[in-house]
Amino acid sequence: MLDCYVRCVVLTLAAVAMGLAIGLALPARRNRFARPRVHKWGLLVSGISGQAIAARLYGDFAATLMLLSLVLLTCFAIANLHLTGMGVVAIGLCTNIVPILVNQGMPVRAKALVHAGVVEPGFENEAQLTGGRHVEGPGDKLVVLADIIPVPAAEQVVSFGDLIIFVATIDVLVHLVRRQRRAPAHSRGRFRAHDPGIEPIFGGEAIRIARQVQDWGEAPSPVPSSGSQNSDKPEVSAPRTEVSATGAPASHSR
Repeated sequence: MLDCYVRCVVLTLAAVAMGLAIGLALPARRNRFARPRVHKWGLLVSGISGQAIAARLYGDFAATLMLLSLVLLTCFAIANLHLTGMGVVAIGLCTNIVPILVNQGMPVRAKALVHAGVVEPGFENEAQLTGGRHVEGPGDKLVVLADIIPVPAAEQVVSFGDLIIFVATIDVLVHLVRRQRRAPAHSRGRFRAHDPGIEPIFGGEAIRIARQVQDWGEAPSPVPSSGSQNSDKPEVSAPRTEVSATGAPASHSR
């Protein structure tokens, strides 16, 4: 018998511990925005609880409960996509959902069990696995996404989805717990609505840009192009000027 409960707890605690340690050890970063908030805590608690219960059960019910818990955790990740790294967590969860869905449980490679030191050689096909997992058989599909990666140091067999979730969880926690320092007010761009001549303030210095104000539109040309330019009815009230080709004085006609 192989208990999957220890595997889940070890991976989760290791990711949480590493994320907290790295996030608190990094220097404070300057940020203009408030720390992002985590939404839908109920989905997270329900998903983790479902995995903890399924990890101690056998058979189809355990597989169904594990699948449901992964779906809840995926919904939690989607609801918090504004958090850095949460999108990668959602990808890892979906990577684990696929083989469970198509195989009615998570297949586990027999050779990986031996290489991880979980079972003795020759007894890998007789292992009884909890958490909706079963030893890989000839009819299983998409086994490349199943538990095929041995981790001898932890005596566990994990999937690519587990590794993605592990790394992404660390990334999420690092960005959540890292200390941040609000940028000073004089270094942030500000607009003063009461003075349109003031541009945004950058680096503590206000830049005033002079603007030419024209209340009456565009000024007319100082040199009229014709004698009738300023007349209300240029074609009627003003005489038409004709220039002779021979240079003679212009004649006026109505």
